[in-house]
Amino acid sequence: TDDDDKIHYSGLDHTSRETLGYKCKRILDYGRLKYLQENGFDVELIYYVESSTSLENLALMAIPKKRLTSKNTN
Repeated sequence: TDDDDKIHYSGLDHTSRETLGYKCKRILDYGRLKYLQENGFDVELIYYVESSTSLENLALMAIPKKRLTSKNTN
């Protein structure tokens, strides 16, 4: 299309911007994963459909870890 021929203000072509955006999303996802792990969750990133179906194909699954409780033995 005509929009694909225009120079983007970043100087990057469409494919390069798409690749950069994808990498940025993965960095954010990893940051979220680490934060949740450090705050008591078991966390997993799961690709649930092929990227040909949707580029929004990654789910972050987080489940609170079970905490061990110490019983008072007085």
